[in-house]
Parts: sequence; C-alpha cells; structure tokens
Amino acid sequence: MDPHSRARGSRANDVFLGDLAIALHVLAPTDQSRVADIVRLLGFTLDLEAAGGAQQTERDEMIPDFSESAPESPWRKEFVAPSAELDARREEGPGGPPIPLRALPDRSDVRDYRKRLQGWRSLPRERPRASIEAPPSLDLDLFRQRLARSLISLSLAVRTDDGEPAVEALVDALSFQRPIPRRLPRRPAPTLRFGVQVVLDRREAMRPFFSDLNSLIATVRAVVGHERTEVVAFDLRPDLLLRGPMQRTPYHPPPRGTPVLLVSDLSIGCPPWSGVLPDPGMWRRFAEELRASGCPLLVLVPYPPRRWPGGLHTHMKLLHWDRGVGVGAVRRLVGIGHDYDR
Repeated sequence: MDPHSRARGSRANDVFLGDLAIALHVLAPTDQSRVADIVRLLGFTLDLEAAGGAQQTERDEMIPDFSESAPESPWRKEFVAPSAELDARREEGPGGPPIPLRALPDRSDVRDYRKRLQGWRSLPRERPRASIEAPPSLDLDLFRQRLARSLISLSLAVRTDDGEPAVEALVDALSFQRPIPRRLPRRPAPTLRFGVQVVLDRREAMRPFFSDLNSLIATVRAVVGHERTEVVAFDLRPDLLLRGPMQRTPYHPPPRGTPVLLVSDLSIGCPPWSGVLPDPGMWRRFAEELRASGCPLLVLVPYPPRRWPGGLHTHMKLLHWDRGVGVGAVRRLVGIGHDYDR
C-alpha cells in the first residue's frame, strides 16, 4: 500500500490512516485481496504494482500492531474470517441454502468495548513537552498597573494659564465694552514640563515597600521623562539627604514650580525600639520650606488615613498609596493640577 495514500475529500468526518489500521486489526483479513477491498471501502488507494508483490512480512510492517495497547474487540470472539465452505455457498447464487447466522455478541460487551476504544483513541500520541515559558508576572504593585501612569500623571501635573483661549471671558468683555487685555485670557491646563523631584524614605520601617519604590520610580520616569526626574533619598530626616555610605548633605528644594513627591510612612511604621519617634513638626517644617520655595508637595503614604499624624493634612496633600486609589481620589485632591506661587 502506498504510504502517501490519503482520503478522498476534506470534510470533518474523513477517514484517516488510524481508522484504516483499526479496521484491519478488528477484521483481520487473511489475504491480500481482502485487504485491498477494505482499503478501497475506506476511501484509500492501493498501489499493488508499486508494491511489487510484497510479501506478508512487508504487510505486517505497514500495518501497526495494536495488540498491546488497543482493547480487545468482542467481535473477534464471535466472527472469524470467511471459510471455503461459506465461499462455495455464495457461488450457488440466491437459490442456495441459507447461511446460518452466528450468535451476536452481548450488547453490553459492545458498549463497553466502544467506551474503552474511545478512551484509547483520546490518549495523547506523544508526551507533552515541558513549558519553558516564564509564568505571567503578578500585578502586586501598590498602584494597579493599568492605572499607575494615569495616577502619576494626575498627581504630578502643575496648573498653568497657557491653555486654550477663554472665549467666555472675551465675549463678556466685549458685551460690557471693557478693554480687551493685551494678553488674552486662557483656560488653565495641566503640564508636566516642570519635571518632578522624588524624595524617598529609605528608613528601616519602609523596607517592606522597597520593591514598590523601585516600581514607582520606573513609572514616574516613563511618564515625566528620565531627564526631568530627580530622585533623592534620606534615612534619618527629610532635611538630610543620603549621598553615600555614611554621607549626608542638607536638602535643597528644586527650582520654583517643580512638584515634589515625598514617599514616606511619616514615621508611622517605626517600632518603639528603633529610637525614631513620630515627629509631626519635622514634616511640617519640610512642607513649609517647600512652600516658601514655590514647590508643590504631594506625599504618598502606604498606610490608611486613620493612622496618619493629626494636623498634617493642613500643611501638605496626603494621598493613600494603595491599590484601591482611583483617578477620582487624585482629582479631588489635586484638581486640574498643583498650584504654586509664581
């Protein structure tokens, strides 16, 4: 049989070589002609001339042996290959003596065989290969990944008066015959062109959030720009910046109009034995210094508002650094953008 034989058609219920192999195993033909009849009935082609009178051993190599893996058919027990006597009776024609029917197998045996055969066909033909792809990364950041950029953009925007022209103000001036100013009134618009200074709290109490700090810095640089993002850190007080091992320098505010993002727990998570006591006055002095320099301040706190030191919300804008924070909370706190003294 031609090994490149294929079924005649392309429908979903076509017969494949596996079905031909099962049919040959179940019917067990004894000669080459019956094999050819089965092959043609299933829609395959049999090239006897190309086979060149192949021997029985060659036929056995082409027909897979399913005796060890396939379930035993109950039909094999009742039906055997036609004998010479049966062939002689067929030659007598329609008027010959009737051919006695053999006893059919029990229906329960046939159903059980079909179930086992169906389960055997569903077995995988090859062992699945182990996946070498890395597992999907988990979204464990304190800001959800799909909202992180939007939250950072809204949190660090500064309000300016260089938006679209305020048409209502112009119409009002013309209606009341007031002089039109040389500089046209414009709508307020948010901008990130001033950049940002990020002040990180690197004290021991913030150690559980160090990985989140790194992710936050990467998001800020992606939104504001790497060249417009300045990152500084402290490990004792915010007015002493950490420049190296045991090297600290006084803090200096950035240029006027640059927003400052302070990421700290405000000494909430410091244990009593650490020697660091909550000092709201330290944070108030830091906020007053930035206000005098014309730099708006926003503080990200990884603890809920019920644990914040009292009275700080009047000196600085505090935002809960948590996955439950949405765009609405940032908009209510910052508005269209931070305002500063020009």
